[in-house]
Amino acid sequence: MRALVGCWVVVGLGAVALLAGGCGGNDDISEEDLLRIATGRMDDLGKALLTYIADWDDVFPPGPDWMDGVAPYTTDSDIFQSPGVPAGQYGIALNQAVVGAGLGTLDRPNTVVLFDSTVFGRSVVAPTSTIPTPGRYAGKNVMLYADGRVSGAPVTPSIELSVNNVKQLVLGAIMYANDYDDRFPIADWMDELTPYVPLSTAYKSPIYLDTPNYGYSFNEDLIGVSIFELLSPSSTPTIFDSTVLTRNSFAPLTTIPNPGRYDGENAIAYADGSAKPVRP
Repeated sequence: MRALVGCWVVVGLGAVALLAGGCGGNDDISEEDLLRIATGRMDDLGKALLTYIADWDDVFPPGPDWMDGVAPYTTDSDIFQSPGVPAGQYGIALNQAVVGAGLGTLDRPNTVVLFDSTVFGRSVVAPTSTIPTPGRYAGKNVMLYADGRVSGAPVTPSIELSVNNVKQLVLGAIMYANDYDDRFPIADWMDELTPYVPLSTAYKSPIYLDTPNYGYSFNEDLIGVSIFELLSPSSTPTIFDSTVLTRNSFAPLTTIPNPGRYDGENAIAYADGSAKPVRP
């Protein structure tokens, strides 16, 4: 493999194959531009993966054919391919350490989920020891962490992250209720849920992650209420994006942001453990 006019080419059997990722024609594509393309693809792939996880009980794909499992959650098939590998190859692997794992069990800021890999096949599951050395793009590689960060960049606030957060929180609230006569917390609900949801990032709406604010509220109508008193748990909003920004906030549904916080949508979790994006 060698560089030509800023693009990578594969030379063999008299053929020259340009790599995927917009490299071609007379355009010069630098390694820095390829890194930018790769970072964008990994970010989009991460969002698709988080949406998949939200639909599958917050559990990562079982391993084989994981790309096929995630494919319905995106319309851009290019996101599965690193732009720094030969056309027709992939070059992105799912960390074997997270296969089948629950998102809530991971140290999200420090767990690598997807990464540039020296294994080029489709739906590759591999250890992080297959990350290219030296890095694929001017000495750098692209990695996705379990909290949504790409290559150590700040979290990109998204509705997918917020939905995953409130889902973790409501599942923690249900576990709490199971331990306390089937009733939801009566005060300091974030503090009470800490044994059930230990990841501190889950308690903050993503746009407030690096601020003193929180942005989630517990439905004030459910303070101390028994789960068995609810007529329709699947339609009872429990934890949601809220305009009340303090920790341990109990608030009415009227505090749900309008317009929605994330491109017009808010994350709402329901008393049956489900969660979804909702427009006001």
